[in-house]
Amino acid sequence: YVTGVKVLLVSIILIIIVSVYQSQVVIKNGKRIRNTEELLLHSKKILALALDNESSFRAYVLTGSQTLLHSFERSQKEIKKAFKYLNTLTGESSVQKNNYDSLLYYVNTRIGFTNRILSNYEKDGVSASMKTVEISEGKLYTDRIRLLVDKLRDTERLMLVAYRNANEKSVKNLQRILLLVVAGVFLLLGAFIHKTRIDNIEKEKTAATLKKLNDELEQRVK
Repeated sequence: YVTGVKVLLVSIILIIIVSVYQSQVVIKNGKRIRNTEELLLHSKKILALALDNESSFRAYVLTGSQTLLHSFERSQKEIKKAFKYLNTLTGESSVQKNNYDSLLYYVNTRIGFTNRILSNYEKDGVSASMKTVEISEGKLYTDRIRLLVDKLRDTERLMLVAYRNANEKSVKNLQRILLLVVAGVFLLLGAFIHKTRIDNIEKEKTAATLKKLNDELEQRVK
């Protein structure tokens, strides 16, 4: 009986340790899922900022409005901040790191292209600047940025599915382990109750036998 109780207690302790580990896995997968969802939203924001930057640049070249120039410069600053945050969301995936580096390269190249045109805007005039804008180089950068954002998002969607499946599996394992813990506790409780009943029955039998012996001894004495 004592050996059985010890084995049961050790088993419950091991199950609890495994359940704690599984809980950590569930929490980790949950963080990965939230991180992935955040990356999907943020990568879309970067694409919108890049397109907005290009639109402001083209509008400024056409109109020369200083308000549009300020909007263009502000969007460049926001893009830099967005990329810093996006870098923290790519995690440990080497594939996403490569996608991030490629996207950063083309966005910076696109910004450098527009800044180069703007620096010659006053010297070359509107007509010359518009001819430069209309060449395929700027469009090539923008199209490449779209493709890289789509690639980044597609890769992250696949990772999101994998994380969700892993999290669902971890949750099921945790539920099984908790059920084992509960079953072990009830089994141990049942063993104690059974042992207590047996002890009580033995005590009653012993008490009855002792009373019988006392009665017989009393009769002999008389």
